[in-house]
Amino acid sequence: MMYELVKNCMFRIQQLETENKTMREFVKKEKKRVDIVDYLNNHSKMRPIIDFATTLMDALKKHSIQQVHLEAVFNGSIVDGVVALLGDFIDSNPSNFPMCAFSHKKYVFYVYTKNRWTEMVLTDLNSMFDSLSNQFMTAYFKWEQKRLDFIVETEEIKVQKLGYMKKILGNYMSDEVKYKELKKFLFAKLKQDIKSIVEYEFI
Repeated sequence: MMYELVKNCMFRIQQLETENKTMREFVKKEKKRVDIVDYLNNHSKMRPIIDFATTLMDALKKHSIQQVHLEAVFNGSIVDGVVALLGDFIDSNPSNFPMCAFSHKKYVFYVYTKNRWTEMVLTDLNSMFDSLSNQFMTAYFKWEQKRLDFIVETEEIKVQKLGYMKKILGNYMSDEVKYKELKKFLFAKLKQDIKSIVEYEFI
């Protein structure tokens, strides 16, 4: 009787192992491999109102460069000012920023434009930095004109203004370094963990 019981248990275990193996193979076959752009366009609920190509820069201009952003430049570099501005804008428009990134694709960005998500060309990121840098220059001149202590240009004031101007221009940094720092900031700020999306294996 004991022999029959053990025999029956062994038979059931073998059946379970066979079923488990079959199930694993089925799941492996059924696992979808999709392109991220395809996922964003066909499955994601991410649909920003702001269009990267046509309205992002306008929206950033309306957000405007504040004293705190200029001080970020004066205390650091033009990169610090740009990332401070972008960081504030993203935080105030978390679902409307037309860019995203995923943790497993380092420094690859996706932008929402013309009602579609597409992979971003990095030269567009560089152009965005250049455009924002120019806005800082305009903002600095307006700020400078409001400084009453700058009216009388003593030697000390001239040195101070020259120092501020150098910071705004950022000539002491190469464009490559500026773009790299912006890329690092945006990736850290925007990246999403895809582990929670278990039904997809991204390629």
